[in-house]
Amino acid sequence: MGISKIYGTMATQTMSLEIVRNASEGIAKTLLHTVPPQMEGWLLKRGIERILLTTQYEYPPHFWETIDQYAANAGFVIAQNHFSNADILAVDLLANRITCRVNRTVPEEKKMGGFIEPFADSLPEDTQGEMSRFYKKVKPLINRLRVETGPTPTLNDILNNRIHSYKKYKDDLEESSKRMKEATSKERKGVILPAEATVQGGRIDPGTGDVYGMQVFTPNSVKLALYSVTEANDYGIIIPTAVSYGYKVLNSETNGITLPATVVGLTPIKQAIMTVHVGEPIIYKKSDIRGLNSDELNYLVATTIAQMLEPQERGVYSSQEKFDIALVEYMDKKRRADEIIKGLRAEYEAKKKEEAAIFPDQS
Repeated sequence: MGISKIYGTMATQTMSLEIVRNASEGIAKTLLHTVPPQMEGWLLKRGIERILLTTQYEYPPHFWETIDQYAANAGFVIAQNHFSNADILAVDLLANRITCRVNRTVPEEKKMGGFIEPFADSLPEDTQGEMSRFYKKVKPLINRLRVETGPTPTLNDILNNRIHSYKKYKDDLEESSKRMKEATSKERKGVILPAEATVQGGRIDPGTGDVYGMQVFTPNSVKLALYSVTEANDYGIIIPTAVSYGYKVLNSETNGITLPATVVGLTPIKQAIMTVHVGEPIIYKKSDIRGLNSDELNYLVATTIAQMLEPQERGVYSSQEKFDIALVEYMDKKRRADEIIKGLRAEYEAKKKEEAAIFPDQS
């Protein structure tokens, strides 16, 4: 065989490999496309349970023995990453398993009522389009897993102009706090904490083609959750939980069901799409929580979760430098949100003064 023919064959093989590679990338992108809307509703009601039951759960050694040891005297916080609404559902199933385990070992007066999970205030109010529709479709499943949803105003709600009344914002915050306190103390519920409070991490970065990865945890969120679960308990236990590939079940851009999830939901194929990595429980005495530095606690829990994820999913917690930059950006968003609320409050108080002038108190 001549040298030119050899090079020609090698070039053909290289071209063939390039075609295969491009085709594979095309298929991968196709997997993120959503199914028709008429099928989507059926899948959410019937197929999502099958998808969850095929999800792979990885526990550290002696995890359940630790749960048994503290079952009667501890409140639980499941702190998780939040790339997609699918990973919320996967952690809801973990929460249900913890509830069942605890309730098999404790006396009646110590039984858990399940878990409570904060959701964006705008979700049940039909202001988030497809995400609001998704919430309504899967809420019965969430409730069957003994998870209560606790709507609360979020930073994204404010920045995306979903909050139009200061009074409603204030009332919703108070109601959210009241619901959380009653659930964790009177009903002895644990807390599920998707502390990133956004699915931005599961969206595709056009610059790299990978997901953005983890985002900054809501400041003070982990410590507040610990306070909540120790209202009626001697110990607060944080369970760091990392969910990989939730965005391959529900597209984080559209909240639509992806092709691989459709296949698993409709067929006998038992292919795990998501993997839930459960970390070592982090245990605190109730008396020690007050002395914890909230920022350090958030960073400890977030980086623990990040280390259980794929490198491309770690996002801002992949290095101290990335986190520092992201935190500055987050605080700028927080400042802008505070200005919006300040403006709504000024409007509300001005209107109250105007009404008081028109209708003075006659008493």
